[in-house]
Amino acid sequence: MTQTLPNGSCPAADHPQESLRIKALHDFEVLDTLAEPMFDDIAQLASHICGTPIALISLVDSERQWFKAKVGLDAPETPREMAFCAHAILDPNEVFVVGNTLEDSRFATNPLVTGSPDIRFYAGAPIVTPEGLPIGTVCAIDRQPRQITAEQTQALQALSRQVARMLTFRKASLARIVAVEGQLQAQADEAKRLMSFASLDLDLKSFVDRHYNFVAVNASYLAYWRRDVGAVVGKTLPEVRGSAYFEQTLKPHIDRALQGEQSWVEAGVIYPTKGLRRMQITFVPVRSDQGDVVGVVINEHDIQELAQAAHRLRETITALEHKTLSQQKFIYMLSHDLREPV
Repeated sequence: MTQTLPNGSCPAADHPQESLRIKALHDFEVLDTLAEPMFDDIAQLASHICGTPIALISLVDSERQWFKAKVGLDAPETPREMAFCAHAILDPNEVFVVGNTLEDSRFATNPLVTGSPDIRFYAGAPIVTPEGLPIGTVCAIDRQPRQITAEQTQALQALSRQVARMLTFRKASLARIVAVEGQLQAQADEAKRLMSFASLDLDLKSFVDRHYNFVAVNASYLAYWRRDVGAVVGKTLPEVRGSAYFEQTLKPHIDRALQGEQSWVEAGVIYPTKGLRRMQITFVPVRSDQGDVVGVVINEHDIQELAQAAHRLRETITALEHKTLSQQKFIYMLSHDLREPV
């Protein structure tokens, strides 16, 4: 039995696979998202091709139809019981056309006909998922009765197929983004775990991502720089270490590590708590399970005492060399004198 609303209009029946259809729509995660140019362009094309002042990409939810893109209409959605598109999705293979709404008993008393936007003509091509489920339409609407040509019908169907492909691509892209973010988070969590194990390590350890952002640091790093975690993690290397030092000393080696090549440099660094220290800095690439480099572990080893000891050793060796030369010279002279006749 056909349901009739108090205003006399007849809402569309549910699709035979309504629960699967709604699930497919929600799986796209597109409802209530911001406008996107690639969808806006489709609505513009539909308006231009059909010569109508209104064109929509309409997605039919359980209680409403929501517009992903729209031309000539301000409302973001309308109740499903008033939706022409709810009728259009019942036959996913055909373009649903109403040439004159005032002459169609299903729509003559529809509030969208008797009031704004004063619909008189409607043509909607169903947007069908790869599984064959219609989730909405690309539709053209006019305030005057009219008809649609075969070429315009085919064009609307082509646009609806394109929207289906765009939604599928968008869904795959979102899934890829989520997967990558998950991998990066897992790497960050692992880096933090390793940093916690290295809390007693005397070396300064930090983990930075591909955008030169600090993801984790160990206790030695914070102690040398006299900073807390919030002043380092989440900040960029130029912010923490200074732009000049970053560009001249760190960035060339980090970039090499991001290409998968381990690198190191020896440099003097002035720390608030230690003063000038000689540091051996190693840059180690960190890879995801798929082998992609997702960041770099920077290990700074304080070799100040070692450098000073090496300097003292060089001074001792030099002094010994001078002493040895003097002794050799004395022995030579003594030997020469002993060989002279009395």
